[in-house]
Amino acid sequence: MYKKFLIVLVIFISSIVYSQSFEHFGLKVGTTASSPIWSHDSKSDSHVQTKWGLDIGAFVELGLGEDIALVPGIHFIQKGLRYDIPITTMEFPDGTGRFITLKPNVNYLSIPIDIKYTFYKSLFELYTIGGGRLDFAVDKNGDGFDYQYKEFNNVDLGVSIGAGVRTKNLIGIGTGLEFRYSPNVTASYSQSNEKITNNAFEILFVIYH
Repeated sequence: MYKKFLIVLVIFISSIVYSQSFEHFGLKVGTTASSPIWSHDSKSDSHVQTKWGLDIGAFVELGLGEDIALVPGIHFIQKGLRYDIPITTMEFPDGTGRFITLKPNVNYLSIPIDIKYTFYKSLFELYTIGGGRLDFAVDKNGDGFDYQYKEFNNVDLGVSIGAGVRTKNLIGIGTGLEFRYSPNVTASYSQSNEKITNNAFEILFVIYH
């Protein structure tokens, strides 16, 4: 799985290096806080908690105007959830205050295509970014929820919106931070009256040329 991602990443970077139409290219590395909405009969499951994972990818900026760019990319993203199961006893049928925590996980190869708008330029650049994306499942680990995660869709459709700041004045190369909210348009799992929809918040360190 990881070897396949690295091969695709190398091919992607190589193609943009030899392209003459880009303004910038680089890497984004950070963390993803996935917060799936798990509903049963239209009611959200209160035991579902946020799970943190890795987000690493590459991107290229293609100029569309003075302050507008098209930003396609490719990312490896770890998504999932934490599920707290309360421990009960005959003495404490409503729970002892302790939990068993399960951490099911799905790794995705994500292909975002974004529009970036830079609204401030000085020592730092401030920008907004957003667009659509396709997430391809490359590895599934149910960790106690094997049935549901085995039936997860192999392809998810989603959107992303965010904002960032970057500069070339700190260490000689371009660096920055980007914050993104990435909800899914389609449910990752839907059977009968049960549905799981992946949503995520991403914090990314940006290195660019």
